[in-house]
Amino acid sequence: MKLRPLLYVAMGAVLGAAVISGFAFRETDENEEVVDVKKNRKLQYKWFVPDVPRQISFAGEPVPLHRWDVKEALEHEILNNCYRHSATMQILLLSTRYFPIIEQRLRANGVPDDFKYLCVAESSLTHARSPAGARGFWQFMD
Repeated sequence: MKLRPLLYVAMGAVLGAAVISGFAFRETDENEEVVDVKKNRKLQYKWFVPDVPRQISFAGEPVPLHRWDVKEALEHEILNNCYRHSATMQILLLSTRYFPIIEQRLRANGVPDDFKYLCVAESSLTHARSPAGARGFWQFMD
């Protein structure tokens, strides 16, 4: 099994989870302007593309952000996790149930803890089944 493609996918999931956590637990600004939708009859959305860190690592290995395809895939995952709120909340809820079990098994087998995010990227912690026949959290093929 080639580890490098899994590394890129897992790296995107790790950074996406980190960004989600940052947004989920940020404090609101008291000076933030409140828009009265009924008065203006128009709602202005505030959205932006989060910054990608200059350096990140996954499982102790540096992620090659100098490659455009890796950086673009990472930005895609960050945006996907930032603006799909219902899916993000579902993943956060499921992670409290499944991560302790996954972490214990990874530790017992000497696998870096970051690999728990691979199943988030593969299946969003659901018992998914792909058209190709991959199943479960990790999307293994029979």
